[in-house]
Amino acid sequence: MLRRARRLRHRVRDGASGVPRTPHGIRARLRVASPNPVPEAVLREVVETLGWPPDARIEAERLGGGCIHPAVALHHTDRPHTDRPGDPPARAFLKWDDSPQPEGASFGHEARGLEVLAERGGPIIPEVLGSSDGTHGSPGWLLLEFLAPRPPSCKDHVDLGHALARLHRPLEPEVLSGLDTAEGWIATLPQDNRPRSSWGTFWQEARLAPQIRRAAPLLSAGGIEALDTVAERTPDLLDPVVESAGGEGLSLLHGDLWSGNMLYSTRGPALVDPAVYRGHREVDLAMMELFGGFSAEVIAAYEDHAPLRPGYRELRRPLYQLYPLLVHVNLFGTGYVARTESTARRVLAALG
Repeated sequence: MLRRARRLRHRVRDGASGVPRTPHGIRARLRVASPNPVPEAVLREVVETLGWPPDARIEAERLGGGCIHPAVALHHTDRPHTDRPGDPPARAFLKWDDSPQPEGASFGHEARGLEVLAERGGPIIPEVLGSSDGTHGSPGWLLLEFLAPRPPSCKDHVDLGHALARLHRPLEPEVLSGLDTAEGWIATLPQDNRPRSSWGTFWQEARLAPQIRRAAPLLSAGGIEALDTVAERTPDLLDPVVESAGGEGLSLLHGDLWSGNMLYSTRGPALVDPAVYRGHREVDLAMMELFGGFSAEVIAAYEDHAPLRPGYRELRRPLYQLYPLLVHVNLFGTGYVARTESTARRVLAALG
């Protein structure tokens, strides 16, 4: 299904840590003359979506950093940049499928997640210019505004922490965990977003249990036992912090907040590639601290606006980090098993 955004302007993402490589001049009717080129069918659809003429002169700069989809920055070199409302942009970010995707996976999920984050407010979110889930043999693609990356300043780290705190402000008390659309994705793995009776039950049933089952052939018997024990105790550990009277409540989460999904741009800190759902704000923070890449000033600035409750660092942070670690086991294999199992044992040790 081809999907166009209602309006076009100018901003968005690069592959976060990626640096543009040598541009390749092309005609819109032709492929990009580089390794892993933009498929001709995708290029035709994208040019039409952008409102560029079919014979537009286009540069396509390969962007690094993405481990799932190839990506380029497209530049209509014949068109001067303008900020006038309604004018087609001179640049845009494009990524597309270069291999068969799991049934049900689509760029539409990611596009909707970006729009939900933008509506909530906080960090800069790229505007969706169009997307396609792939039709008639054409690969799926996602087209976003382009944001020029730049090295961060000290102020950028502080701004990111404050913006995340705004994103994580509590939702209405009656809101349930998960998302209104039950089906979601984390990279290429299905992610169950069906609401549950409590946040702790959601983390147990919709996050830990499915990934433990999927990873079981790669885990040791002791590791499975430790993970199962943690999962069983999760509601009792999390519900008092989130669900009880005086609890923090739920927030809108990015859902996959590692450093590669954050971009310091010329307009400020931006988030990309979300796996959005409603949950406990500490999930995003735990993910940020799992693999590094974020300055300590970011968390400090976040806590200036939204202090973390006792028990986060010694107990809930490793508990929330189990989910992305299990996802990495299921995506990339045994290299993440030892850290996953030791993290589960660390949670149990913190419980005494």
